[in-house]
Amino acid sequence: VSSHITDLLKWFKSDFFKWTDSPFCEKCSVKATKNEGLTEPFEEELRYGANRVESWRCTGCNTLLRFPRYNDPARLLETRHGRCGEWANCFTLILTALKMEARLVVDWTDHVWTEVWFDGR
Repeated sequence: VSSHITDLLKWFKSDFFKWTDSPFCEKCSVKATKNEGLTEPFEEELRYGANRVESWRCTGCNTLLRFPRYNDPARLLETRHGRCGEWANCFTLILTALKMEARLVVDWTDHVWTEVWFDGR
């Protein structure tokens, strides 16, 4: 089981999910570097659990970009990007769908990760 989890983790990290510190602009493909703070979520973003939406300024074309912080695992299977919360949420979903015992853990610094039990540990 341990080697299967390791293989799954490698696939998830390298091929499936993309870590996103800041979004790329769809207009000019430049990575946004200026965080403009939080903005109000759209109705569709709320429907998928994005109560927080970051606003970013593209330094290439000055477009204002949105980075919804989705909490809905099904939506994360579509977007396939985010930070630790989105990453752990999506990875935990995949593990539990494969009948592995796993849970999300959140610490006091707002960091999130996945814990997996196998062989009674």
